[in-house]
Amino acid sequence: MARPRALFMGGIALGAALAFLPQETRAHGAALDRDGCHRVRANQAEHCHNPAYRAEVRRALDGGRLSVRAQFSPQAKQGVPLVVRLKGVDVPQTANSKCAFARELAAKARTLLKNETRQGVLLFDVEGDSSDGSARAVRAHVFTPQFVSLADRLVAEGLARPLALGRRPWCQGEEQTARAPMQKNHFYLLGMIGASVVEFGPGSSPPGGAWPDRLSSSAFSFGIGYARTLYKALFVGLESTVDYHAAPQPITAQTRAHESRVQFGLNTLVGWHFARAQFSFFAGPHWAQIASRGAGDIPLGGVFSLDPMFYAGVNIWQGWRLGSGLLYPMNEHWALSTEYRFARVQGSTGGVSDTLDYHSIAFGLRYDF
Repeated sequence: MARPRALFMGGIALGAALAFLPQETRAHGAALDRDGCHRVRANQAEHCHNPAYRAEVRRALDGGRLSVRAQFSPQAKQGVPLVVRLKGVDVPQTANSKCAFARELAAKARTLLKNETRQGVLLFDVEGDSSDGSARAVRAHVFTPQFVSLADRLVAEGLARPLALGRRPWCQGEEQTARAPMQKNHFYLLGMIGASVVEFGPGSSPPGGAWPDRLSSSAFSFGIGYARTLYKALFVGLESTVDYHAAPQPITAQTRAHESRVQFGLNTLVGWHFARAQFSFFAGPHWAQIASRGAGDIPLGGVFSLDPMFYAGVNIWQGWRLGSGLLYPMNEHWALSTEYRFARVQGSTGGVSDTLDYHSIAFGLRYDF
């Protein structure tokens, strides 16, 4: 009976001792104040770091280390060159990463450190770092001049893990699904340039006449869309585009000729986010503004023309469009985009129906909000 009681009392004593230990592995509940203190998120207790040392950042070595010149004394004008590793976080390394997913996270983490440390940093709780193998390597809690923790910023962006959760592989099975947080719901703008080929589709009369029966032209496309991630890397979206065909020539079949400058499409997308790119399929209704010409034996408003070809008016032809696209993100907002599109529209001139097929390949940029 005495042994269980001793173990019970020992457990209570150990818990009480741990409760008063500095909680350095916990995430900071708020930015530091001017005295280097903050509220711990877990229990709202005040926790203070020892005095800060200012440091000029020379460069971000990777997602978790900085090359700095630290001012440990007002008399040291040049500062002391150090390699500082961020305390409290596990960040994938650029050089030792075994998969594209980890290398991508490491590159994003390095970019974040580079952008956040342009005005220098504050070093708290500086101590030697034996893991680096250098006499000038240290570990420290690193904050911006506005007293924001860089470790907390990396964790918030999904680019690092708190060390309190333990170290785990970045390239093992389910870790691939723990991607940096993707924008689950976002709008975007799209601008592309490419080439388009138009030809008569099924149901049209055999080609012939004074104009070519298959034509190509340059095309510009502008669009706006909305994407939503449904499950892991699966996403769906809705996109509307306006296409402008530069200097089109008439395409002719027997006694009719058509040309189109402006087209409009409304697409439903479904796709998948891969480690370095995303692939999507899309389909939806499509409309084209068609300017038509007819031969002299076709009446227009009850009047016959004696010209070989006369202007027969502008109409909106409708049909459908489908295609696929590949998107390669360059940073958080900008991405390179390429698409193949096939559109089919149908309409009539002088009571005769025609079908036009458009094949387009386009390249451009997308901006995600």
